[in-house]
Amino acid sequence: MPSTSFTSPTTATNDAGIGTTAWTITSVTNCVCPVDKTTSNYLEMTGYGFDIPTGVAISGIEATITCSSSGSDTLHAQLLKAGNLAGTSKTLSPLATTTFGTTSDLWGATWSEAEVEASGFGVAIWVVGGANGNTVNVYGATIRITYTTGGVAAPGSSTSGHFLFTWVI
Repeated sequence: MPSTSFTSPTTATNDAGIGTTAWTITSVTNCVCPVDKTTSNYLEMTGYGFDIPTGVAISGIEATITCSSSGSDTLHAQLLKAGNLAGTSKTLSPLATTTFGTTSDLWGATWSEAEVEASGFGVAIWVVGGANGNTVNVYGATIRITYTTGGVAAPGSSTSGHFLFTWVI
């Protein structure tokens, strides 16, 4: 199935919609949060700028979070649709660079080409601190979209991004 490249966001913002500890954001590759035994705010990564072919069906979304922690903390990641949490969250503990989702995982939501191209599409990250004095660093969150082309496949052909035309004369 065709897919985009893993793409980096253009924007990282702190959203106080959860937790009590704010992220210090220097850039999309340098976000720090002293979580102690608290829950962080959302770190929202958006502005991926995907250009998906028109008429495709989104079949999977992968998000690679590059992070580290000074202690035993739990990271949560959930996709954003139009700037709002969508689908189900993924969890990781202990923190390490990991890829959430697969080429066939939609994270419990449905997605259109327009929704993943929109500026409000992205990933929200939050952390629950395991001990006092812990600091979490997020160095990036890249996303890759896997899709299938629309239409009905002819016998013996594929809808994996290439069209097969057969003329009978």
